[in-house]
Amino acid sequence: MNWFHRLPDNLKGIVFLMLASIVFSVMALLIKLLGQDLHITQILLVRQIVMTVMVAPAILRNFPGSLRSERPGLQLIRLLCALVAMLCGFTAVIYLPRLCKNPRIVIRKYRFPCDIKSRVDIGTK
Repeated sequence: MNWFHRLPDNLKGIVFLMLASIVFSVMALLIKLLGQDLHITQILLVRQIVMTVMVAPAILRNFPGSLRSERPGLQLIRLLCALVAMLCGFTAVIYLPRLCKNPRIVIRKYRFPCDIKSRVDIGTK
């Protein structure tokens, strides 16, 4: 890993962005595949367990202090907002159709709220 530390900061950023893109794509693929057989909350539970294992070393390093907050009420609101966001995002990944080669087909079929703007933008009638 010594070679990575010798890279310029711009290249390090590019590597991290590419890795993040790959991981995000794999996560979306797994959610789509697992969503055919499992409930969304089960997928979310497994994701949270994996994330907890990944962040555990950082949390355990400063254990009691790392979980303290000056505003626990705001932390609870943040937790609830994150839960709703992940549930909505996972639901969208599972139930929305894959994009077609022609995006007009998707727009015509599902009548999104942005349908009129999208039709104007892509030049359909």
